[in-house]
Amino acid sequence: MRFIIAGAGAIGSVMGGYLAIGGSPVVLIARRAHAEAIGRNGLIIKTARGDRRADLDAVTEPSDVAWQPEDIIFVTTKSQDTVDLLDHLDKAPRETPVFCFQNGVRNEEWAAERFENAYGGLVVFSVNFVEPGVIEHTRNDVVAIGRYPSGLDEAVRRVGDALTEAGFRVTLDEDVMPPKWGKLLLNLNNAVYALVDTWLQLAYTDPDYRYFMGQTMREGLRVAAALDIAVRMGPGEPSVDEFIDQLEGGGFAYENPEDLPPDRRTYPSTWQDVVVGRASTEVDHFNGEIVRLGLEAGVPTPYNTTLLQMMKQLSAEGAKPGRFSLGDITLRVQEKTDGSRSEAQAPQS
Repeated sequence: MRFIIAGAGAIGSVMGGYLAIGGSPVVLIARRAHAEAIGRNGLIIKTARGDRRADLDAVTEPSDVAWQPEDIIFVTTKSQDTVDLLDHLDKAPRETPVFCFQNGVRNEEWAAERFENAYGGLVVFSVNFVEPGVIEHTRNDVVAIGRYPSGLDEAVRRVGDALTEAGFRVTLDEDVMPPKWGKLLLNLNNAVYALVDTWLQLAYTDPDYRYFMGQTMREGLRVAAALDIAVRMGPGEPSVDEFIDQLEGGGFAYENPEDLPPDRRTYPSTWQDVVVGRASTEVDHFNGEIVRLGLEAGVPTPYNTTLLQMMKQLSAEGAKPGRFSLGDITLRVQEKTDGSRSEAQAPQS
C-alpha cells in the first residue's frame, strides 16, 4: 500500500509522518511552503519525548500524483474544502479506497458520491502546526476506522494494521459514524477557544468554561436525539451523558494548567485557523450543523446559534482570538434564551 495524504496540514502530516517512519510509502499533498520544507529537511514531528524526522514525498496538487493500483487516500483537509479537493482527485481510479479522517459528519457522504469505496476515520489526538515542515504532536494517539456507512472489509483491516505498525492505537469499528457524531459534539466548543483565546487544559479546569461547554454539547445531543441520530464517544471513552457529566463536574481537570509551556497546550484547529487569519473555519460544519438540524427538528439551539454568529462576527472583523470573553458569549446565549421564551409565551391570535 501507498498512502496519499490529501490536505496534509497538522493531522494529515502526523499520520503520514508516522506511517513513513513505520515503513509505509507516503505522499503528502500539502500547501506549497509545507511541501517545499519537507522536500528540503524531511518532516519534523516534535513530541514530549523528543523530535522525530520522517522522510516522505510531498507535492502541492493532486495532479502531481502518479496513481498506482494499491494507493489508499486519506482525506485530512478541513470540511469546507472537502468537495473541492475531491473534485481535484478526479484522476484517481474510482475504486481507490478513500478514508475521511476529518471532523464533521458529511465528508464520507461526499466521498461516496465520487468514489466506490468510502470509509470513516475518527482521530482522537491533537497536533499543532508549528511552521512549514514542523508539527507538534501534543496529545493522544487513538484512531477508529470503518466502512461508510457501516461495515468492515479487507481495506479496513490492512489500513488498521499499517496504522498500528505506525504507533497508533487503532479500533476497527463496524459502525463508525456514531463516534464521529460524538466528536462533533466535542468540536462544538472549538469556537469557544477561538473567541476567548484559551486552551483545552485550562478550559477543562475552569468551572465556568466546563459548564458552558457541557451545555453546548447537551444542546447538540438533544438535536441528534430528536432526529434519531446515533451518537457515542470514541474508543475507550464513557457514554456521551457520562462524558458531559464528568466534564461539568471537573473529571478532566488538569493540575496547574497555566504552568504548561505554550508548545504543550492543546489548541483546536479552529483557534489555529483564526490565529493565522484563514478566510474560513469549520464552524458551519460544527455549530452550523446543529443549528440547521435544530431548525429541522424544532429544537432550540441558543448556545450553538450564538457561537456560530459570534464566529462569523470574528471573521468579518478580521479579529484574533480573545476578541470576546466567556461572559460576552454567555450574555448573548441568555438573550436568545429569554427571547425564545417570550415568543413561546406570547398570546396567539
